[in-house]
Amino acid sequence: MPNIANQVVTFSIKNEIFGLNADYIDSIVRIPEYTKVPKTSKELLGISNLRGDVVPIIDLALKLGYDEPVEIGENSRAIILDYKGEKAALTVDEMKSVLNQEDYETEDLPPTMSSNVDKKYISGVLKIKQNDMLVQLLDIENMMELNYVEDSKSDGSFKHQDQKYLDESNQAQVEEEKFISFIVDDVEYAVKVQQIREILRYQEISEVPGLQDYVLGIFPLRNEIIPVISARKLFKKSCIDITEDARIVILEIKNFKIGLLVDKVNEVLSVEKSFIEDLSTLFNSSESREINGVIKLDEGKQIILILNSEKIFNEDELSDIVGKVVEKQETGEDNMEKDFNETDEIVQIVTFKVDEEYYGFPIEMVQEINRFTNVTKVPKTPKFVEGIINLRGEVIPLVDIRKRFDLEEKERDEFTRLIIVNFDDLKVGFIVDSVEEVLRINKNKIDDVPAVLSASVDTEFITNVINIDQDKMVMILDAKKMFSDDEYKKLEKIRGKEKKD
Repeated sequence: MPNIANQVVTFSIKNEIFGLNADYIDSIVRIPEYTKVPKTSKELLGISNLRGDVVPIIDLALKLGYDEPVEIGENSRAIILDYKGEKAALTVDEMKSVLNQEDYETEDLPPTMSSNVDKKYISGVLKIKQNDMLVQLLDIENMMELNYVEDSKSDGSFKHQDQKYLDESNQAQVEEEKFISFIVDDVEYAVKVQQIREILRYQEISEVPGLQDYVLGIFPLRNEIIPVISARKLFKKSCIDITEDARIVILEIKNFKIGLLVDKVNEVLSVEKSFIEDLSTLFNSSESREINGVIKLDEGKQIILILNSEKIFNEDELSDIVGKVVEKQETGEDNMEKDFNETDEIVQIVTFKVDEEYYGFPIEMVQEINRFTNVTKVPKTPKFVEGIINLRGEVIPLVDIRKRFDLEEKERDEFTRLIIVNFDDLKVGFIVDSVEEVLRINKNKIDDVPAVLSASVDTEFITNVINIDQDKMVMILDAKKMFSDDEYKKLEKIRGKEKKD
């Protein structure tokens, strides 16, 4: 006999009536936009940002065992459940009514009833006294699958992972420096990763009169006002129209954030110090003060100029820019609170897109980012292995994330990129549709994966989720967990075999 509920909310699925204890219903809304999650069961439509919570969206028809999903239409709704602190949204065909205790009688579920429905999700049957209609009462605990979830709740997993790669990165700093490179007027420049706070797409900028001509204006960024500098004007290059590739690189210069507008961001580089030549004594004129070295790659065929962000502006220029922005902030945004302070724990995430969804790797894991290049095929490898490349004498196996996630294949284009990720002494190149930006974000704004989702073994490679806004959610990946132990060994074998050959 099912537990008696004070109120039961009823709804229809495929012309059958079901009910849920109203005590566990947070709200009922139209079916929201959601972010698809790879390698999940078909009933999990994705995850959504609902009033700041990351909530899995579950197709109740498929969950119950029907062949066809809920048909999204004018009457369909999402029922937001809240059970033991965990939330999930169930999509249903249509809402029906709310029953009070006196409106129904309770019965056990007959063995011959509702052959289409998986019985484990039904706790009993309610008979409505007024018309003898039967309502199948859903078992909330099995609906939320909490029997699989209790131990899977993340407990600082991001911090642990982040610290692990920080430690590895620090060990590598003895021999390597990490840079992000970008293009300005066909010249490639690089800035040390530590000097970059984040990288953003171009956005609307408000002009500020009385500043140097290379200052395009200002824009708001999470409760701060950021001045934007045209790299072309700063370097005395001809101006061009803003393109889709243009990015704003947020630099921190003497505790003040400034955006540098560049033609495009090229790649993330980990460079051995032997490939870096110090030019600080050579470039000491006022026009070239910002160049303090070069990176020589591909036997000197690729030359990248290293910028020292501290020297891009002289003291007077920086003071003028800062003064105008502070003045603007005090007159228009005087109650503004900074998004970051000295006690915040900050992480940086390299974000990218695959099949219109956003993903990210902690920047400590990312060795570099390159354009898609010629690939050498390797026989008898897993289907998701595209082949190998030779990266400055090192053999790197390439993994097609679309194939790894069982997604439709897509023709490679000018936006396709290789993200070289380093984990457990194995470097793997991931083929992604495009690289978006580098996010710098407070650790406390990084959410755990919803428990209903983390219960799935197939999605344990998603460690955390970042809510950017209602329309954008970033899933943070653990590269190693994307492979089984056997697959990981095969990747090691591919690299080892090709090295010997």
